[in-house]
Amino acid sequence: MSENFSRAGILLRWLPGIPLPEVGSPLTVDVELPSAPGRAPRVMRCDTEIVRIQGAGGSAPKVALTIEKVRFESRPHRAAVADLGKMLPLSTRPN
Repeated sequence: MSENFSRAGILLRWLPGIPLPEVGSPLTVDVELPSAPGRAPRVMRCDTEIVRIQGAGGSAPKVALTIEKVRFESRPHRAAVADLGKMLPLSTRPN
């Protein structure tokens, strides 16, 4: 869930039950944009890097991201929260 957006970064409130990423790891964030009537939905796809995690032991930690690249996509892929919950933490993934 987004807390704050700026030109250079994003602050997310991490949802319970989803493994926390590690500082320095990449994360792609899709921001749904409002669509005009008769137009296809679009997203602003942000390639980011995790720079800070606040409150990692709490119920709603905050994850700070720096935006590396932005592009606009006309055919968004809708990822469900369940998809993220199945991901292994970066430190346990095989190389």
